[in-house]
Amino acid sequence: MAPGQLQYKMTRAAWAGTNRLQPAAQTAAAYQGRYAEKRMTWELSRNELVRALSLDSDERYAYAVDKIREFGEIWSLLTDDDWVLGENPDGRSVFPIWPHKKYAIEVAEGKWGDSYPERITIEDWLERLVGLLEEYNAILGVMTTPEPGGRWVSVPVSDFTTHILGPRMKRYRPVATESAKSRNEDRNA
Repeated sequence: MAPGQLQYKMTRAAWAGTNRLQPAAQTAAAYQGRYAEKRMTWELSRNELVRALSLDSDERYAYAVDKIREFGEIWSLLTDDDWVLGENPDGRSVFPIWPHKKYAIEVAEGKWGDSYPERITIEDWLERLVGLLEEYNAILGVMTTPEPGGRWVSVPVSDFTTHILGPRMKRYRPVATESAKSRNEDRNA
């Protein structure tokens, strides 16, 4: 964890004990049938990793949604038994997610050195994490980048869930934007 950076944790035990099905979870069975054969993570080259992390926020978000839709998995970070949560400039909890393990590793080695990547299936996302994240009033930090201060695309849990389950779109528009630092960078570009 970077000095001065707040880190919140949700216990994995709380996640594992969550048995309430949210309305979105009712689509888990349909999703499982449709994408069950696409459970293997693709080979991510170093060039693709670097290229994707350098995309602007809308492109990085679309890239993540497309890969998560295609391969049916989300990656986040755990410590020994807790999910890692960061904090945005407004003080809101941010749950970092990526479409591939290697992205999570890049960030874990920097910001959250005591954590490791953990795979989340779409079924687990729908049945366990959506409700828990909403309980914590957390937003998602999609494709957090490894540089100091990092950049991420802030997206409400419900919007992200709609994007990964709904019809494929040519362009996804996250309702929220990136961190304050990144918004200023985008304006000056």
